[in-house]
Amino acid sequence: MAQACPPDLLLLDMHLGDMSGLDVSDALAQTPSTACIPRVALSADAMPDQISQARERGFVEYLTKPLDVSRFLKLLDRCAAPHLDGN
Repeated sequence: MAQACPPDLLLLDMHLGDMSGLDVSDALAQTPSTACIPRVALSADAMPDQISQARERGFVEYLTKPLDVSRFLKLLDRCAAPHLDGN
């Protein structure tokens, strides 16, 4: 779906049923049409090693559950900022 209609931002749950968010991110990073889409991790797992792995694999942010809505909205503003000038 991300290849057919690339989004401006991907919010990936880190613990999916059939693969991890890291696996999804790795697959997206290898595809030219999705490689540059900013990825944000979402998980109840807030262990430092999990967060480090996500950042090392290109995630721009790691959000934890329950979601801090204020932090999420600031992240959306930050990610949208490059697009506000028409680029």
